[in-house]
Amino acid sequence: MTVSSCDSRNHFKEDVEGLKIPTLICIGEHDHAFSKEAMESTYLAWLPNSQLEIIANAGHYPMQETPVNLATIIENFIKKNT
Repeated sequence: MTVSSCDSRNHFKEDVEGLKIPTLICIGEHDHAFSKEAMESTYLAWLPNSQLEIIANAGHYPMQETPVNLATIIENFIKKNT
């Protein structure tokens, strides 16, 4: 598999579709750019071993808005998948 750079001009679906690696997808519950439905029709559909976490009290930047909660979600995912 050749991984290409990901930007708005280069769609990467073909590079990732069907990968079996566990993948964590995080969005903020108040994110206006990414919705649960958008993630379900893209990343979750493309990646059979993916998991969606909707982060409470966060918008588009949970790493700044709820850093401890985000870190806990990531840590738990890593523990579960190693």
